[in-house]
This record gives sequence, C-alpha cells and structure tokens, in this order.
Amino acid sequence: MLVTLLVAFSLFSQEQQGHLMLRVFPYDAIVKVDGKPYSKRGRAGFIYLDLKPGTHVIQAWAPTYNLFEKEVVINAGDTIQITKSLSFTEEYIAYKKEKRLQTIAKVSLIAIPSLATVGFTAAFYSKKTAEENKVHEAKVQVEVDRVKYENSISKDNIRITKAELNESLNAYDVAVDNYNKFVTNSMIKIGVSAGLTAVAVWTVSKFKKIEYKEDVLLSRLQLQLNPIDNELGLVWRFSK
Repeated sequence: MLVTLLVAFSLFSQEQQGHLMLRVFPYDAIVKVDGKPYSKRGRAGFIYLDLKPGTHVIQAWAPTYNLFEKEVVINAGDTIQITKSLSFTEEYIAYKKEKRLQTIAKVSLIAIPSLATVGFTAAFYSKKTAEENKVHEAKVQVEVDRVKYENSISKDNIRITKAELNESLNAYDVAVDNYNKFVTNSMIKIGVSAGLTAVAVWTVSKFKKIEYKEDVLLSRLQLQLNPIDNELGLVWRFSK
C-alpha cells in the first residue's frame, strides 16, 4: 500500500512538472536557469531539467560572446527543447580584426626588407664570379698583348702591337671599374636593406600590445544560505 502511494505521488509530481532540454554552444558556456547554474550535460550536450510550470528565465554566456537571455513558459507535462549558439560580441570581433591587421603590419614591416636583403645578397654572389672572370680575362689579354709588343721588331709591327696593348689596357681598366661599381652598389643595397630590417624589428617591438578586456556578465557563483550561521555566502556550483 505504501509503495503504491509513493509511486502514485511520484507520477503525480512528474505530471505537475515541465521538462526543459537546453543545449548551448560553445559547450563551456555558463548556463543558468532562474539564476541557478547548471553544467552537467547529457546526451548530445543537452542539459535536462525538470521545472515547475510557469515562466523561467534562461541565461547563457561565455567570454567573448554576447549574453543570451530568454524567458520561456513551461506547462505541466510539456517538454521544451532549446538549442542556442552564442554570437561573438561586436567588441571582440573588432578586437580580432585589429589584432589581425596589426599582425599583417608586423609581418610586412619585417618581411619586405628581410626578403630584399636575401635577394640582394643572392644576386651579389650569383654575379660575383662572372664579374671577376671579366677582370681576369682582361688581365690575361693585357699580358698577351704586352708580350707581343715586347717581341715586336719592325716599326709597323711595333705600332700595331702597341695599339693593341693600349686597347687591352683600357679594357682592363673598364673591367676593374665595373667590378668595383658592382661590389659597391651591391654592398650598399645589402647594407641599406639590412639596416631597414633592424629598424623594422625595433619598430615592431614598440607596437602597442592589443588586449581584449570585458566584464564578466555571468558566473557560476551563486548566493546560498549557510545552514550553520544562516548568513548568505557565495557558492561555486560545478554541476546540477
């Protein structure tokens, strides 16, 4: 008889309650119903609650997301299912955009002169051997023409070999001058780009750090009456 009464009372109590299936994204969002925090989730991430008939207030919030608040009316025996994906705050979206733009600026400031330094250095070493060979070939030609001139006997031969020697000497001077200009210009380009890289690194180090701060709109803290001294205190709730 007693068991029958208990079962009947249990069934009657369940009929007098409504049921709420609540799922919020992201999963680590703080969820409260009527000010009471809930974190225990069941299948598919739903929070299952048995609530008294009437109007209930749902709140959900996570850092960087907008606060979600909704009133829901639950009737006895009804089951209401709610799924909500929180949206990012405008402030957080703006912060992410500013952060992204600053990152692009930092990378660009450092990358452009750094790539220029690498390019100028590679160009120098790729052309250096060819320029040195030109000087060497011109020098060899001077020695050949000098020997021919020194071994000349007739006046006509002396005149011809002397002209050839002078021509090769001029060609050697031009080759040396071109080589010196090539080295000087290359060193200037490499030095300037390396200096700009150093300036860029210093400039980037002085960039103002972009931070995102926001107020805590919802927490798992709950006011609860202390049974020992009957005083209100804050309690951290981890589960239903």
